This record gives sequence, structure tokens and C-alpha cells, in this order.
Amino acid sequence: MKKQLAVLVLISFWGGCAGYSQKMSDIFVRMPDSLVQTLDKDLRTTLIDFWADENKNAIVRNNLGGQSELKELSDDYLFLQTSTGNSIEIKMLPINEYYNILCLVNTGCAPACDSDISFYTVDWKSLKNSYFPPITESAFFKSNPTDSCSDKIESLDMHPIKLALNKDNLKLTATYSIGQYLNKEEFEKLKSCLLESISFDWIDGKYQSE
Repeated sequence: MKKQLAVLVLISFWGGCAGYSQKMSDIFVRMPDSLVQTLDKDLRTTLIDFWADENKNAIVRNNLGGQSELKELSDDYLFLQTSTGNSIEIKMLPINEYYNILCLVNTGCAPACDSDISFYTVDWKSLKNSYFPPITESAFFKSNPTDSCSDKIESLDMHPIKLALNKDNLKLTATYSIGQYLNKEEFEKLKSCLLESISFDWIDGKYQSE
């Protein structure tokens, strides 16, 4: 009896997941307003309609009076410029052949770009972030950095890290964007100490550095 009940629960779970459309356009429209406060559901729907119309640009006036532009959309990826200097990316990631989750990257640039990453079910239930490893500025040090390099970087008062999803595959790129914060002369002193970027691939249901 217990075994039959477990099977029914499992079928119900997968059935519930399958009941939601897996297309990114529909997922974006269902997105909670709290996750994209510049655009309510009606504006998100309008963006999707404009995207489907080849004669229109996918641009709307958002809730803050500025412009938001849908720049990329496929069945499993979306890039939205929410406002000047701010954007979101959403990527659908497979956990197994039956179940996908969503990766959401929020990026703000002022001018240095810094990102937050979070994960959700396809019906936008928040998931604990066990899918992307913690990353700090030290990850961008080249092998055996000199004491001078380490001291200069550790003395900085901010460490912006930009994350970027890939529309064509499951990779993610992390960039230490301190060059947008420092003046050119200061950055040149650090440039030789740093990796340009770090690449991660989606392997066995989580991001792992290549």
C-alpha cells in the first residue's frame, strides 16, 4: 500500500510539473512581479507579443517610466534589458530527462557590473542555491599571484563579478569587472594578475568550473 501511495505521489509531482508550459515565453509571463518590478504581467505579455511581430521592436515603457527591451528569446533562454544599466537573463536547465529548473541572473552596472544568481522551479518556486559554487575575487587570481597583486586586490572596497548565461548552450561565464570601476592606470597595475574570465559548464545538475 505504501509503495502504491509513493508511486501516486511521484506521478502527481511529475504531472504537476508537466502541467506548466516549458516555453520560455510562457515562463516569462508567469514570472512573479517581485522578481522583475519594472514590468507587470501585462507589460511582459506585451513584450512577448511585440517579439512575435516582426514589424515591431520588443520595447515597452516600464513601471518606472523608462524603457525595457526584450533582446533575446528562445524556447529555453531570455535576455531582458530591464532598464538602463540593468538586465536579467533566464535559462532553462535540465536536471534529468523529465525535470527542468530555471536559472535567473540579475545584473546591474553602475558602471562596474555585478550579478546575483538564483534558481527556481518552472512555476517559480524558489530553490536553495546548491547549483552554483560560491565565487569571490580570489578565484580570478592567476596561479601563484605575487604579494603585490594580492595586496592591491584585497585593498579594493568592492569586488564586482558579472555572470553571463549563454543562449546557445548550458555554459555560464563569470567576469571580474573591476576594470569598469578603477581608472585605466590603476587597472593596468592589476591586469597581469587576473584571469579575464572563468567558465562553468552544467554537469550532473550543477555548474562546475571547466
